[in-house]
Order: sequence, then C-alpha cells, then structure tokens
Amino acid sequence: MTDLCPEYDEGEAPIALMVIDFVCDQAAGIRKGRFVTITDGGTWPPKGREANGGDVLNGVAMEAIAENETGSVLVIGVIKMEFGGALTAGDSVKTDNEGRPMKALAADDHQSGGMAYQSGAQGDLGLIFVGYPLHGVGT
Repeated sequence: MTDLCPEYDEGEAPIALMVIDFVCDQAAGIRKGRFVTITDGGTWPPKGREANGGDVLNGVAMEAIAENETGSVLVIGVIKMEFGGALTAGDSVKTDNEGRPMKALAADDHQSGGMAYQSGAQGDLGLIFVGYPLHGVGT
C-alpha cells in the first residue's frame, strides 16, 4: 500500500464544498472514507448504508457512522480514500463491494461518483473528487 497524499488521513477532505448529515441504517455501520448510498430518501437527513458494487453513489463518509447514528458525508469535494482497484488520474470512479473507488466504464451508467485525482494501485491511499457522475452512457 502506498500513501499518495500523506498530508491527509483517510476520510479527510482537503476540499469540502458540500457536506450533509447522513443516518446509517446498516448494522455493520459505515466506515470512514467509504462511498455511501441512500436507502431512504423520504427522510431528512437521508438514511443509507455503505455502497456496494452497482449502487448509485451519494457521497463519502467523513467519519465512521454506527447504525442509527448521524454522521457527515461529503457530497461534493475532494477526499482521501483507499483505492479498490488500479486508478489513473482522470478516471471516473464507481465503487467496489467495500465502498472503495475503482475505475468506472461507459456501461456503468449512473454508478460513478467522481474522478481520481491521483494514479495508484488497489490498496493505495489517494485523493478522489466526489461529485456527480462524470462518464457517459455506453456499452
């Protein structure tokens, strides 16, 4: 594992443009620095869980959030995350099955949640832009 940005800790956001409260509805909780997905958008703050592969991404947990507790989620900004797969700076990212960023493909319509700012291997720690889907629809 290589730390590509030792100035920051995992889950720390050097740029936080939009942060919301988020309630964890998962017994295992949500780990700091992992993508989250909303499971109940009919409440405020929204309820959700750590994201799995194929989920729509709604932000990254800025702290560990226990079940039925409220924590902060970065919706737009830059945050340090553990890579779930090899990434090249500029790649659109989706999540693996552990809430970590991995490369999104054109066929992953509406599953991306940002873009890699640094290049690295699976398990490396680096900066990810979190925001709206940044890739097109395709096959």
